[in-house]
Amino acid sequence: MAPKSVLVTGASGFLGATIGRVLRPHCDRLIYLTGSENPTSASLSDRQCAFRLPDQRLASVLATEQPTWVIHCAGSASVRLSVEDPKADFRNNVLVTESLYDAIAKHSPNTNVVNLSSAAVYGQPARLPITLSTPVSPVSPYGKHKRQCELLTEQYRSRFGIHTVNLRIFSSYGPGLRKQVLWDIFQKAKRGPEVALFGDGTETRDFVFSRDIANLICELVTTPNSQVQHQPGYINVATGKSVEIKTIARLFLKQLGLHRTLRFSGERASGDPPHWSVELPANNAYQLSDTTRLEDGLAIYATWVRAITESTDADRVLAAAG
Repeated sequence: MAPKSVLVTGASGFLGATIGRVLRPHCDRLIYLTGSENPTSASLSDRQCAFRLPDQRLASVLATEQPTWVIHCAGSASVRLSVEDPKADFRNNVLVTESLYDAIAKHSPNTNVVNLSSAAVYGQPARLPITLSTPVSPVSPYGKHKRQCELLTEQYRSRFGIHTVNLRIFSSYGPGLRKQVLWDIFQKAKRGPEVALFGDGTETRDFVFSRDIANLICELVTTPNSQVQHQPGYINVATGKSVEIKTIARLFLKQLGLHRTLRFSGERASGDPPHWSVELPANNAYQLSDTTRLEDGLAIYATWVRAITESTDADRVLAAAG
C-alpha cells in the first residue's frame, strides 16, 4: 500500500538521497527537507524545503502536508567529529531530533517515523555476535547521542502515540558517501602508491549497501496501515556477514583498478570498536533481504568515485545505483 506522502529530512545527504530515489515511485507525494537549495533534490521531489533543523518553518510544513511517514536522516554521522566537538554533535543529533518530534506531536500527530540510528549505540560489546538483546553501552559521543535520540522516540511514543521504527545501521556505504574508510582509501590511493589506515587491518565490520537500506525503508513505509503498529521499535540493519578492513580495502582497490600498498598504523581511532558481527533473527519480515553482494556494491561505489575524479556524470551513476 503506497503512503500518501513521505517527508525525508537530510534528503540531500548520502543516505537521504538514496532513500528518496527508491521511495519516489512508491508514494503519492515526496517532500524533501534539505539544508540548502539543491537542484537535484528539487527535481526529484514534489516539494523541497531548504532549511536546517531546528527551524520554526517545520511546523507549517507538517501542518500543511500531514505526511504519512517521516524518514529522519538529518544529523551528524561521524564518530571522529563527535569526539572533536561533542557539543556540535549533540546539537545536530539530539536537539534536531527533539525539535522534529515536538513539531510532529503538535502539528501532525498521526505521522509515523523511521529514525536512522546507528550501531554505535552498542559501543564495544562484551560478547559477539550482536543481537537486539545486546545491551547498549555507547563509548563515543556520537553513539551516546544516537541513544539519546532513540530514547526520545520512546518518550514521544509513550506520551503522544507517535509510532517509530529505529534503524540501528551498521557500516553503510554506496554512491554519495564522502567519508569513512572506503572514501579514505580512495582519497589516499589517488595521491600515491601507499594507503595508510588506522588499526591493524583485522578489525571487522558489517558493510551494508545504501540501496539495501533504502529498500528496507520502502518495505516499512508501504506496510498496510492496519499492520504498522506491529512493526518493531528497533531493527539491526546489517547483512550478518563481517569482513576485515584489510580484506575490504584490497577488494575496493581492485575495483578501482589501482595497485597500492596497504599500511596499518596499529593505532585505533578513538571511539571505534575493534570488532562487530551481527546475528540476524530467523524468519523476521523486518530486516534486509536480497542484499547486494559486497563485490557488486564496491564496484558500483568505485564507478561513482571514479566519475567524480574524471568529471563525468556522477549524478547518473548515483541515480542508477538508487
